[in-house]
Amino acid sequence: MQTRFLENVILDLTPIQPGTDVSGFRPDQVFVPRRLTILLPNKDVDGSDINVAFWINATAQLLAHKFGGVSVSSAYQGFWLNPDSNELIEETTFQVSVFADPDDLLRHGSSVNNHIRRFGRETNQGEVLVRLDDKILRYTRFDCASLPPASETIQ
Repeated sequence: MQTRFLENVILDLTPIQPGTDVSGFRPDQVFVPRRLTILLPNKDVDGSDINVAFWINATAQLLAHKFGGVSVSSAYQGFWLNPDSNELIEETTFQVSVFADPDDLLRHGSSVNNHIRRFGRETNQGEVLVRLDDKILRYTRFDCASLPPASETIQ
């Protein structure tokens, strides 16, 4: 798939309201990216702290090298119920996001998948959530050897 650049088309992440004057915008390029966001919590499945700063840095470096840039969100406080212990776990989650060309996403999907699964395995996660555009992907298996190819999991 080749990205096409259209004259007088505006890429904006917020909806443009009807009647808004957009005649002053003249972007150099326009592309239709896919948004990939990896959610990194600061706790493991048992509620123990993990070195989330290491994983934020590692994830940001991987995505920046593969896609040219990355954004890391502020911390979000959240809660989830551990189904085994029935304990309410409080955690802080960080979002690491990229806007990626669809071809680049397919080309680097295997590296991203392996990184997500490594994070899940090495930090004892029950699941890792990833948002791809408007879909939520739930990673629950972290043994890379038994997984389908990346092209079947990131589309």
